[in-house]
Formats: sequence, C-alpha cells, structure tokens
Amino acid sequence: MLMRAQPLLHMLNQFRLAWIMGGYGAGKTLVSYALAYELFKTGRYRYLIGNSHSVWTDNPEQVVLRDDAFVDAIVILDEAGLFLRMNRDADRFMLGLRKLNITILCPSVLPPSSRIKFLQVQRTLNGQAFGLPAWFYQWRLNLGSNKEKDNFILVNPSNYFGIYDTLDYPVDDLYISDWLDYWMSKARESRPEWADWNRPNGRKRTSNRERQDLNNS
Repeated sequence: MLMRAQPLLHMLNQFRLAWIMGGYGAGKTLVSYALAYELFKTGRYRYLIGNSHSVWTDNPEQVVLRDDAFVDAIVILDEAGLFLRMNRDADRFMLGLRKLNITILCPSVLPPSSRIKFLQVQRTLNGQAFGLPAWFYQWRLNLGSNKEKDNFILVNPSNYFGIYDTLDYPVDDLYISDWLDYWMSKARESRPEWADWNRPNGRKRTSNRERQDLNNS
C-alpha cells in the first residue's frame, strides 16, 4: 500500500514519464509495480506492458485500442538507462503518450536520456533496517518553472514479492518502441484527413528522422 502518494500519481497522469532511480536492490522495480497498481485503481488504464517478466505483464499482441485510438497502458521499462541513453532513443517512446493514454515508468540504475529525467523517484530509507515494514521514497519534479518535491511511503513492500522475476535482467525494450509506433499509426488511421496541401514546389522533403538527427547533432 502506498501512503501520501496521491500527488505523485497526479504528476504521473500529467507528465506521463518518470525515472525511478537508485542503486541495485534499492526497490526501483518493486515500487514501479506498486505505482502501476495504484494507477490501475484510478480506472484510467487497462494494460501493463513491460520488458521484464512478471505475472501482471500483458502481451502487446493482445492489446485492443479503445475507440480505435487509446492504448490505456502503463509501461514499465526496467533498466531503461541501457537503451534510452540518447535523446533520439527517448523520442521513440515519448511521441503521443497523452494521445494514446500511456504512462511510462523507468526503473534504472544507469541514468536515461535527459528527456526522461525531469520527474525522478528514489528510495530514501529502508525502514526494514529499523524493524519497520515500510520503504520511504521522495519524488522530485524539475521541468521549466515547475520545481516540486514530496515524500511517500510504501507500506508492507513484501506484498509485492513474487509479482516479478528479480533474477530477470532486461537489456532492451523487447520491441515496445515498435509497438508504440504501431499503435500511433493505427490511431492516426482512425482520424479524418484534414490537411490537403502539398510542400512548396521544388522543395526536398525532409523526414521526421532527418529532422531529429539535425536537432540532436
């Protein structure tokens, strides 16, 4: 059970991304599943997609878009710092999160791209070392003029033991970025075409990937 976590849940629904930071065995992945559980209780989500083995993880092949537009999923990218190191890597996951209704949690020892680090969660105290069945966390938001932080508590973390395989070690995203691209394309197909103009005569077309490479260079 999470206590005093409502402000963080609000931030997750608003900003759609969080880096769950800390060392090995610091409760990163476990609190991600605890946060996912609380987000599911809001009724906003239907699926849990992830790159680590858990009894809660859904198969993306079985996802059915709501109203042909919404995925309604929480995505847990374990050890995201291994494969989301560059801005262009992060961009593949960030496009259309609100429109698809997706929230991504990134528990990782290694820091991911700076695009993902604006909302951070970290365990500050393991109460079990003092006989307390609780872990204490702090979240920090640093985005433009928005600078906020607060604390929350995970009570009885042992309730989440066994939900995911602690010996599993993800090294990539298991094609989740490709599924995000696919869902976005399906959602766009359901929208009416409205732009009926072409590019100026004689102008060479620049792809989105080329523009991203220019921005990152």
